[in-house]
Amino acid sequence: MNVRPITHTVQRAACTTSRTLNFRRWPVAALVLLLLTLLPAPLLAGSPDARADSALTRLTELSKHVGETFDGRVTQVLEHGAFVNVGGADGLVHVTDMGFTGAKDARKLVKVGQAVRVTVLSIDLEKKRMALSMRRSQDNPWMQAGAKYRVGTRVQASVSEISTTGFGIFVALEPSVDALVHVSDLPTGKKPTDYKVGQTVEVLILNVDTTKRRISASLKPR
Repeated sequence: MNVRPITHTVQRAACTTSRTLNFRRWPVAALVLLLLTLLPAPLLAGSPDARADSALTRLTELSKHVGETFDGRVTQVLEHGAFVNVGGADGLVHVTDMGFTGAKDARKLVKVGQAVRVTVLSIDLEKKRMALSMRRSQDNPWMQAGAKYRVGTRVQASVSEISTTGFGIFVALEPSVDALVHVSDLPTGKKPTDYKVGQTVEVLILNVDTTKRRISASLKPR
């Protein structure tokens, strides 16, 4: 690459001096700094300050739509929740607002890049924070649980969790609806650790409490 010396005019006080700058001798960092000072403001729109201003503008717009539902995309997932970008502004969906599963680890529910529907719960413009909910835009499966899972009926389920304290296992009747099989309702001689997560089982519905969102079931043979 042919880099020619450039004549640069510098005006100091009342006199104007002409000098030649040889950029071959300049450190790379110095060249970058010079370019940044000469670039017009529009070319620096991707700077952190510009992005922060853009996000604040978007939050201000969204503050007029609290309670409404939007499409978003997951940008970060932590144990306690996930950050979702809604049109240029990030908001937090707490794990308890992700659905009706009762899961305590958001990393088991969503992943980065996943498209989700979220409802704006609240916006704090001073702190630049937005609270979102995935749960608000979902149908509550417990509304129909009482009619679908009648006491005395047998249904297919999948083992979803095994108690570490040995009091029983949880089985998924459907997404977001689990039933507890107490250790006393396991077949004779069986322990919770005899089952594996994902294993398909047939359970007998013993009790359904849709208000407390609890279902008890049994794995004892007919």
